[in-house]
Amino acid sequence: MEIYLVLGEITAFLLILNICYYLVKLYYKRHKFSSKEAKQKFIQRMKKISIFHRYNGIIIVILAIIHGTLALGTIFTLHTGTILLSAIIINLLIYVLGRLKLLKKWLLIHRYMAFLIFIFLIIHLTVPSLFG
Repeated sequence: MEIYLVLGEITAFLLILNICYYLVKLYYKRHKFSSKEAKQKFIQRMKKISIFHRYNGIIIVILAIIHGTLALGTIFTLHTGTILLSAIIINLLIYVLGRLKLLKKWLLIHRYMAFLIFIFLIIHLTVPSLFG
């Protein structure tokens, strides 16, 4: 198996893992905890996982750039992977601007972008050369 395929699979796995972080958080937001202690434990775990979530996002961008460059020779071409990578980078910028307090309601936008990124991932995995 060629290295760009392995990098693509690793990147897709990490991307899905990052999206699952939000889904777990969403599920437990509606979940009734048995006690305040259980809720506190969950909050502490999610804070630890959120650190992984941040670093994972940066790793995804780096691996995606390497994957695209190895697969196509460049990342500057109209391809489903390029669109996916662009959405991921935009989502990373939304996070940075939100943390710097330059973008209001950044978390909501960040979550909607995660949904779009998931759709772009499905398109990229099923029809990678959609544009020729």
